[in-house]
Amino acid sequence: MQDENRIPAEERDFFYLCERIGDFCKAFGRGVAAAFAYVMRISYRHWALVLLIVLLGVGAGLYYSRRENRKYKVEAVALLNGVSLDKAVQLYSALQNDLTDQLSKEQNLVNLLKISEQEAKKLSKFKYFYVIDVLKDGTPDYIDYKNSTDKTDTLYATMSDRVALQFRTKDLENVPNIEKAILNYFNSQPACMQAFNSFRENLNNEKNLCKDQIEKLQALSAELYSGENVKNSVIKQIITKQEGDYKEMQGVQVQIIGKDLQWHFDWLTKIEKKIANCSAPVQLVDHFVIQSKAINGRIKCTVVGLILGWLLGIIIATIIEKRKNIVAWLKG
Repeated sequence: MQDENRIPAEERDFFYLCERIGDFCKAFGRGVAAAFAYVMRISYRHWALVLLIVLLGVGAGLYYSRRENRKYKVEAVALLNGVSLDKAVQLYSALQNDLTDQLSKEQNLVNLLKISEQEAKKLSKFKYFYVIDVLKDGTPDYIDYKNSTDKTDTLYATMSDRVALQFRTKDLENVPNIEKAILNYFNSQPACMQAFNSFRENLNNEKNLCKDQIEKLQALSAELYSGENVKNSVIKQIITKQEGDYKEMQGVQVQIIGKDLQWHFDWLTKIEKKIANCSAPVQLVDHFVIQSKAINGRIKCTVVGLILGWLLGIIIATIIEKRKNIVAWLKG
């Protein structure tokens, strides 16, 4: 009877685990409450010092977020016409990196973008992000700001002809000039120009081939409709020679040719549109867009300054109270 009422080992282990978790939560809660009470007491005992440091922290936050020092994110999606994605990423990454140990980031931007040093000082954080095409239909779906998508992923495909560009600036009025400088930097590269010329040549060859196929399909369709020279037609040679079957097969062939013609016309329209819009190795889908909220906004910096000032005040107050113990520990 006792054996039947005995609790299985698995259940005993589970109950023991739940009990240990409960004890840990209680101990953690008591520790948090004790720490909070200690912080409140030391803040009250040294309220003048803590308040002074908090005010200094708030003042530092307000100074850092002053209007002339506010930084804004600026971003745009670049369209790559023949330029490989890796090459575009390599060129854009060079804007953030120093060329040599002695060369400053400002001088690096001056040399690459051909801008003044004053303009370069207001720029920072040049970053790139991949553009993702989920449906693989050539339409961008979203920008991978976390860079969490693998380039070899077959479900979330990284677009090879687009890349999102981003940088930070303090001078909003100068963004159009920086945009021109960045595009000129890309489009003046010999490797980019060579890839662009090959890309244009391939588009023109594809356009001519598509036109040639359309002319052949139109001639074949006219032959089927009119019935002229039908005895010499290639189609007649591959279908039955019976008159009734020939007319039925003739109608099917006309439908197939019509669909093929429509596909070639649509493809030709896409190619001609791409050629018309393809004017440089790197183009922007739209102009650089400035985010409305500053990175170092006044409210954000004030809150951060207040919290950091309070924590620093607590640390200094604790050091003052424990100074005798600290000195004794240092003396050994």
